[in-house]
Amino acid sequence: MDSVTLMFCCFGSFSLFSHSAAKRVDGFIDTRYSANKEDWMFLTRFCFLDKGRLAYNFFYPVAHGTLRILFYSDKVWSKVYPSEKPCLDKLAVLVKEENHILTLEMGYFSGCYQVRLVRGTNQEELYWNCSGSRVFHTIRDTWWFIVASKCNPHTEKGMVLKYSLHLTNTEPHEKLYYEFSADEFNILPTDIAFCLLQLIICAVSIIFASMLKKRQLFHTTFKMFIVAAFLWLLHIILLIYAYSKYAYTGRSVRAIKAVARVTSSVSDIVFLLVVLLMGSGFSITRGRLRPYENILLLSFTFVYVFVYAMLLIWEETMFDEGLVLYIYESDAGYCLVALRIIAWVTFTYFVYYTYIAYRRKRIFYVNLFIFYTLWFYLTPVMILISNLALPLWMREKTVNGIELFIGAIGHVFFLVLTNPNVANRNFPFHVKTSQIGFLVTPPEHEQLGEIKYKVDRGPDFTALFTVSQTHTKRADKPVVVADVPPTVKQPAVLDGEQSGDSLSCENRARDNTSESHRQENEPRTPNYAAMFQVTGRSRNT
Repeated sequence: MDSVTLMFCCFGSFSLFSHSAAKRVDGFIDTRYSANKEDWMFLTRFCFLDKGRLAYNFFYPVAHGTLRILFYSDKVWSKVYPSEKPCLDKLAVLVKEENHILTLEMGYFSGCYQVRLVRGTNQEELYWNCSGSRVFHTIRDTWWFIVASKCNPHTEKGMVLKYSLHLTNTEPHEKLYYEFSADEFNILPTDIAFCLLQLIICAVSIIFASMLKKRQLFHTTFKMFIVAAFLWLLHIILLIYAYSKYAYTGRSVRAIKAVARVTSSVSDIVFLLVVLLMGSGFSITRGRLRPYENILLLSFTFVYVFVYAMLLIWEETMFDEGLVLYIYESDAGYCLVALRIIAWVTFTYFVYYTYIAYRRKRIFYVNLFIFYTLWFYLTPVMILISNLALPLWMREKTVNGIELFIGAIGHVFFLVLTNPNVANRNFPFHVKTSQIGFLVTPPEHEQLGEIKYKVDRGPDFTALFTVSQTHTKRADKPVVVADVPPTVKQPAVLDGEQSGDSLSCENRARDNTSESHRQENEPRTPNYAAMFQVTGRSRNT
């Protein structure tokens, strides 16, 4: 597994920043020297409840023309973004009487006033400094997209603007809601609840690991599961820290969310490997994978990790908040769904082969396949429902809760299957860690569902303890030892199976026993000659 570990290390080195909209947004734009000299720029977005509030400060030079701040609701946003329409056409879809346009000049209730700054040697320049607030009145929770524009064909194209925005909902004392967008409500309480559940899962996994180790059944798959469970717990703790700090400061801790996202991705991949290995029978029906299975599994893991990493990098560099409200609305999200389906196809192939080959484990593999098929498809179904049926303002918080649920339920079912309690009929591990080896007979010769293992170290001593099926005689009767030619080697008998040579020996023993019955009426003189009888074969001279 060294190559897999190396891939995880490389994967963890990529940085990913979460794109949840920061509720305190500070920025500076200057499009005068850009190729297109844009005069219409998207700033940020926020999902407001009724009476949500925006506090702002804008600072820009008077000489560059009048700027306007535009507020687009989610009903009209798709008409202007993305679009090649000119600035005036994008402005025309708004209704000025509904205060969708904030003109950054004196006399428009924008809180603007002029300030004079000295630049260089006695060079003065006038700036507009605009500070104020706006309250949003909506019937439902609504996404609002905030844009800066300079739609004036008579002035030089391009604009310069320094801005600071603070977007909030509810009242300041409601810390679980005040700084959060409406689509993020209840994410923090949900994360705390699943963190407690994951703590229980990790504690139970440690208890089970201790029990399995005492019984020499602590296999590699269970060790990998413990790693995945603790990484998932770490990812939830990091999210709780990031959202808690965000609730008090209003500023998103992007670096912490980046580490949390990478940690959850590694945990998901490790647990996915555990499921695939169990499907292939590793540590359940055999101790090693066949060469082609090793190649298949390593190739799949490498591709999965590589594509996952590329998607996360793509999300960082190409993610557009104006188009995408959360990752599963993007092309990256759909690629993650495709990877999930490919993983399920690989899992199905492994389970099918193991189910056909090992009849003793069929009940276990039926349960494994049914549950983890549902587990694999929960994510695609969740995404389809979210994108097609859920309102925009419910998607992110709903998807967050379902993702945590999918992770937890996968871990819980694994613990149910591997519970070392004697009452667990689905317990998969029956071969000790010191006795894992290759199958003695091919699967097609398997009898009565029994799986036979050959210990790789040391000679086979089973022949020394072979017991024949001759009936026990009374002590007062002579013991008859069957004649076994010294040149014939008696093979070991396993699981009650008898070879042709052993059967012939037993037939001769039965014949001798019948002969002793015929001599019952004769004097009971012990026959010591039979104990020292030596037989041989005649040779033709």
